[in-house]
Parts: sequence; structure tokens; C-alpha cells
Amino acid sequence: MSDEKTKRNSMFASPLLWAILATLAMVAFGLWAANQEVCVVDFWGNKSCSSTKWEAFVQATPNEVGDTLAGFAGALAFVWLIATVVLQGQELREQRQEFEKMADAQNKQAMILEKEQKFREAQAADYTMDQVLRTISLLVLEMYEYASPIVRILEDFDPEEEKKRVKNGELETVIPELVKRLDSDLSFFCNPPENSRSAINEIVGQAAGYYTQIFPVEDKLSGAKQIWLVNNGAKELEGQLLLIRHELAKENK
Repeated sequence: MSDEKTKRNSMFASPLLWAILATLAMVAFGLWAANQEVCVVDFWGNKSCSSTKWEAFVQATPNEVGDTLAGFAGALAFVWLIATVVLQGQELREQRQEFEKMADAQNKQAMILEKEQKFREAQAADYTMDQVLRTISLLVLEMYEYASPIVRILEDFDPEEEKKRVKNGELETVIPELVKRLDSDLSFFCNPPENSRSAINEIVGQAAGYYTQIFPVEDKLSGAKQIWLVNNGAKELEGQLLLIRHELAKENK
């Protein structure tokens, strides 16, 4: 029903329809006027009617015929000129609406492309962070290979087994465990035996260097990864490594 009503309203709003109706009205008026009698009132007020206006038009001089036709044609031209102007205005308004729709569609497409770009950047940043944290975790486990065997036996901790877990992608569980272990072993790594000091210092330096690769992509990480980075101990692990590096640097001085 609403579509039929809209179609009906648009039909009545058409300037062509009104121009045609105006033309028919003028033709009807001309026919009516042509059938009217030609009456003349003399000086004494006597009225005499001899013939119709059509007969008078046929018998008129060429100049009078031309003037009559020019007036009739001018009226028709004026009607159709108005109809043409209104029609062009409607077409321009429709074109403007189409341009606005096209602009909206382009804006929406640009927003979609921007979201896709951010999504791809977030995926790349997440992948980079996972690779960096995997490498850092392997370096920390390599550090434990220089730890005292007694400490490792007491903790029932095998770095090689933990490396397999890291390579299998179990960072969500491995990193919190590493943070907990390092927290209890900080005193050892901050003051390791002389035979392992240089190796541990080099490993810690490499791990700290890898952490710098996270900084450029940190603001592009997905929301889930940013939360994971904080809640799963990755930031705390960085602080522990920086503390070990700082203490080893003091000892070297």
C-alpha cells in the first residue's frame, strides 16, 4: 500500500502531468471561446450578435490571426517553460541525492577498509609479539641451563621440557610459570657464579633487546592481546630481566 501511495504521489507531483492538464485546459478554453457569439453594442446601447468568434477568426485579417495564434502559443510556451524548469529542478535534486548516497557509500567503504587495515595490523602485531615472547621465553629457559643443578632438582624443573612447551605455543601457561620461578630465583641470577656470569649477562641482554621489538607494535595490538600482555606476566617478566641486567652491570663495574 505504501509503495502504491508513493507512486501515486510522485505521479501527481510530476510537472509534465500538470503541463498537459494546463494545455488541455487552454485548448478547452479556446474551444469554448471560439463558440461564443460576437456581439457589438452601438452608440445607442443596442446590442447585435452576428456570428461566433471562430467565424470572426476565420474571416479576420492575417495580422489579427497571427496575433491571436501568437498569444495562444505564448501562453502554451510559458506553461511548458515552467514545467521544464520544475522538471530540471527535480532531476538536479535527484542527482544530488544520488551523489549523497554515493558519498555515503564511499565513506562506509572507506570505514570498512580502515577497519580491515586495523584488523590486519593487529594480526601482524599479535604475531610479532608472540614470536618475540617465544624467543624471550626460550632465552630465559636457556638462562636456567646455567643455573645450579641443585636448584633445578629441588624445583623439579627441566628447561628442555619447558622449551618444547614454548615451541608448541603454550605461552599463556609458560610465561606466568617463568615469572613465578624467576621471582624466587632472582637472587641467583642477579649474582650468578663466575663461570656462568658472562653467559647469563649476554642472554639477558639479548632478551632485553627483543623486548624493544614489542614497543613499535604495542599500540597496534588487538584488545585481547593487550590485556593478555598485562595479565599473563609478560610485562612483569620484562621488569625481572631488566633488574637482572642492572644488577649484573653493577657487579661488572
